[in-house]
Amino acid sequence: MADMDLYDRLEELPTSGSAEEAYNRMTQYRFAQRYAEGRSVACVSREDVGFCTRLLAETGEFVVGFSDSTEALQSARGSYPDSNVNYQEANLPELPCPKGSFDMVVALDVIETLE
Repeated sequence: MADMDLYDRLEELPTSGSAEEAYNRMTQYRFAQRYAEGRSVACVSREDVGFCTRLLAETGEFVVGFSDSTEALQSARGSYPDSNVNYQEANLPELPCPKGSFDMVVALDVIETLE
């Protein structure tokens, strides 16, 4: 997967929103990806949980994608499975795991949508 070029990555982004929004999401996740190397990572997302988790799993040791959207989780499980990836439903902003379970938490474009 790591040998895919920018065009291939953009083609895989969720289709909601503009191309500029999709590009911004991808660059945000790529920025976080460099800090995920060799770490256990929680990726908290709503609709982009699969894409986020997949990118972080390229360098992370283990990544769990958390979302409060059952549909997004089902889609992610089918579209972005990997041996170092797991998906779990969460009642955001709470995560169903003890504090300190992950080396890193990535939650892009999520906090501002919570009540």
